[in-house]
Amino acid sequence: LEGAHVRKRYGKYFVFFSGAAWTTANYGVDWATADTVTGEYGGEATDKPRLLSTELTGLTGPGHNSVVT
Repeated sequence: LEGAHVRKRYGKYFVFFSGAAWTTANYGVDWATADTVTGEYGGEATDKPRLLSTELTGLTGPGHNSVVT
């Protein structure tokens, strides 16, 4: 995992992160949630990234993420 970015919204903490090897179709950005900033973070288990993925976009390269309001 890399590029973790934590945001609080509606009383929950969301951590966004990039994961998997960037050279594979599984690479992408996903999230997990927790009740406190120190975790434990978890949530819906998925086998593919939910926000951005190499498989969906066809783009390959190392990444990072953040949230802008």
